[in-house]
Amino acid sequence: MRGPRHLSSLLWSLIAMVGAAVLPVGTLGLSSYLVYLAASPVLRLVYPPIWAAKDPLLWPVLIGAGILWSASFLVAGILDTVLKARGHSATPRRIACPGVLWIGSVAALGLMLHLSAPPDGFRA
Repeated sequence: MRGPRHLSSLLWSLIAMVGAAVLPVGTLGLSSYLVYLAASPVLRLVYPPIWAAKDPLLWPVLIGAGILWSASFLVAGILDTVLKARGHSATPRRIACPGVLWIGSVAALGLMLHLSAPPDGFRA
């Protein structure tokens, strides 16, 4: 009976992933902008601040990054399941899962900015 219990914990991660994938489209990128604010300390080392960009590619970057970032919820759920199966208490799991979501936000936004940036960079 161990299998269904693990599947039920992953079910919440799957629901969060679907919700997070729909949210950027429904909010027209505002939720992705909030994700950017969390990732901006790292991303601003490479790219100019996103609020200074006046490029028409900015909105698709935010929408695409928000949709890509939603996969981090599934990765966080899998990590939580693995840590729980190995006998870790709730504290390390509660620290690891937001860390996975933050790394996912940096990766998703970094990838979208890298793929969508014009050769001369975003115009500020």
